[in-house]
Amino acid sequence: MPELETRIQNLGYRAIDTSFHDTSGKNGQTNLLTNDDGYAAEGINVMYEALTGAGHTVYLVALKGQNSGGGSTLGGTDALLSEIGILECGDGKWRVDGTPTTAVMAALVGIFAGEQIDLVISGTNEGENVGAFANISGTLGAAVEAISRGIPTIAFSAGSSVDGSYGGAYERAGSHATGLIADLMEAREGETLLPAGTGLTVNVPSADPAGAAYAEVTAEAPFVLGVQEYVPGNPAT
Repeated sequence: MPELETRIQNLGYRAIDTSFHDTSGKNGQTNLLTNDDGYAAEGINVMYEALTGAGHTVYLVALKGQNSGGGSTLGGTDALLSEIGILECGDGKWRVDGTPTTAVMAALVGIFAGEQIDLVISGTNEGENVGAFANISGTLGAAVEAISRGIPTIAFSAGSSVDGSYGGAYERAGSHATGLIADLMEAREGETLLPAGTGLTVNVPSADPAGAAYAEVTAEAPFVLGVQEYVPGNPAT
């Protein structure tokens, strides 16, 4: 049995105080919105407001709390053998007890099983996902899960300003997302928004960009952890 089918088979779903949303009457494009910072995080809620404000149907399905840096993990053996709690916490919003990948699976296999999702958006993440950090990003892990199921996916991540805030970048990401989706809908009318097996990752700067510049794709930059040899009796190690 393929690995993906095995992963799905091992997941059970326990709906807690929820009446799963009826999408039979939906009009236009339907977007699934998720992240790795939790359903209450500012980034995902700013994105939700931007997308709904642009006229899109948006369903927010995200974690009940922070789960960054886990990549595409499902949470280990205990998680695979446990049911997943899914709680409807508002109109068109659900929280999932699991990992970013689990949230996407819960949405596509559980909440919206058999329904058409036109686009999955993961983010906006608190912090950029560039270089080696992309390998462990839960934001990108969620995106990869959706891509593996043939659904066009875009991940958004935000850089912080000098004072550590993300507000400006979150609004900028929402604005860029709505514009990008509109451009894709026009360019690929009658087709999926992105070719099969394709996803995009967008990193939004903390400040208003002065313009755009082309970059050359080269070898991945190394990521070095600060590891020191332990010396007994030396508190600095």
